[in-house]
Amino acid sequence: MTTLSSFEQSINSMAGGLVYNVRTKIKWIVAWTNDGKVCTTIKKCEESVTWSKIITQLQPHDSTHTYQGYTSKVNVEMNTNGSLTLEAKLLV
Repeated sequence: MTTLSSFEQSINSMAGGLVYNVRTKIKWIVAWTNDGKVCTTIKKCEESVTWSKIITQLQPHDSTHTYQGYTSKVNVEMNTNGSLTLEAKLLV
């Protein structure tokens, strides 16, 4: 697999989520909480993002989702200072 996109982010006491439109084909969604839970999903560009549904899919430490040849892998680790390091990759 080839990495289409990747990012790493240091998180200090916050929860959040991001939506990336990848080309005109898919939405790549990454969400996290400050207690080390993550969720990732991939949708068609025309589909809406329902954050209340994504919140119910949060899992401790890592999440993976595959859709139409794309694979998203997200991992979060607790640092010794209490912050989190989030790493997310979109593979094709």
